[in-house]
Amino acid sequence: MALAYSFMNDPQSLNSQTLEDIETLINRLTFHGANQSWSLIAKVLLEFINDLSHEEKRDSLEVLMIIFKRYERHDMVERLRSDLGW
Repeated sequence: MALAYSFMNDPQSLNSQTLEDIETLINRLTFHGANQSWSLIAKVLLEFINDLSHEEKRDSLEVLMIIFKRYERHDMVERLRSDLGW
């Protein structure tokens, strides 16, 4: 989610330093988190997103909006649209 937020605010911000910072955050959450399954999921997602092209990252955000709609989180869809200027 942190990566998606970063991408929404500045699509050009996705670089190796950004990914390292997010990985550091994930590691800290894993160490301190009571429910480590979410941290493991975040690591898998980070690895997946890291390998995507710019277009694939944009497509992934569109899929995320579909998921938000499925769970009736239209507020989050609007946040993405607003932040991305869509």
